[in-house]
Amino acid sequence: MWSAEITNDPTNDYDLYIELLENEVYKGRLTLNSTGQLVLTLYSSETHACIPVDWLEEIIGRAKKDLIK
Repeated sequence: MWSAEITNDPTNDYDLYIELLENEVYKGRLTLNSTGQLVLTLYSSETHACIPVDWLEEIIGRAKKDLIK
């Protein structure tokens, strides 16, 4: 089961970002880079992150609305 959490980054002036979790395990994040592009970062793990595309499209749409000002 995939889920997403909007949170802030205390190491980056408390900018908002979205954590991506699979079965409550952090697998990656969506952030804005310095040029304002939305960036997907996947964390290293021993197993592959197989992210459902439809779900990811929904989360990316939410990120565009919530993170890009």
